[in-house]
Order: sequence, then C-alpha cells, then structure tokens
Amino acid sequence: MPVIIACGISDVLNGYLARRLGVTSKLGQVLDSLADLIFVSIMLFVFLPRIKLSDLILVWRVGIALVRLTSIIIGYTKYHQISFLHTLSNKFTGIVLFFFPVLFTIAGKDLGVILIGLVASVSAIEELFILVLSTELQRDIQSIFHL
Repeated sequence: MPVIIACGISDVLNGYLARRLGVTSKLGQVLDSLADLIFVSIMLFVFLPRIKLSDLILVWRVGIALVRLTSIIIGYTKYHQISFLHTLSNKFTGIVLFFFPVLFTIAGKDLGVILIGLVASVSAIEELFILVLSTELQRDIQSIFHL
C-alpha cells in the first residue's frame, strides 16, 4: 500500500510541477502515460484478480482493455506515435483506481468494481472517439467536447 500511495503522490506532483514550471515535453507526456498504464495494469490484472470477480466482470475488464488497445492502434496508425490522451475522464479513472482499496472497504467489492468498470468504460470509449474524430494529436485535450 505505501508503494501505491507514493506512486500516486509522485504522479500528481510530477504533472503539477511540470506544468507550473513550464517544463512539459512530449517525452514527459508519453512517459507519464506509460507510468499510468503500468499502474492501471497492475490494479486491473494483479490486484483485482485476487478478489474473486464474476465472469461477467472479467469479460467487461477484457472489453475495456480491447477498447484501449484499439485506441493505441488507431493513434499509432494516424499519428505514427503513441497517443495516450490526458482527458479529464482518464484522470478521474486514475483517481478511482488509486482509491480503490478505500472504495472497496467502504462500498464493498461488487459496487467498487462496478464503479471502476463504469468510469473506465466511459474514459476508454471517449479516448477512442477522440482519436477517431480528431485531425491532429492533442494529448492534453480535456474531453471529446473540446475537439
């Protein structure tokens, strides 16, 4: 648990300080997104399987992963680079995943997993639509309504 907290705090501080000090870069954005992907992958494929999930939830999780993979393929095909987006819904998904252990304790396993699934589904679908509809790569786009 301390490692998760340290990762979350460093992720938030890193982004805040980079923007505040004006030292953002494409490489920094990509590395931040890769770190987020690793964190989400650990939560979804290491932590969540330890809590006996229903087959429907497992299929749902695979569906979200397939939408994300499709986004990666479309982004790379269109822009010839990794194109993770920093949308508000992606940030909210990260926050919900970060607080999952607390959510799990307060709301229970089923409600916690359903909430994460809903939030992750919305953000994955939004990112896919943004990448399909956009004409240029905007990694820091807030939402589909900012196209």
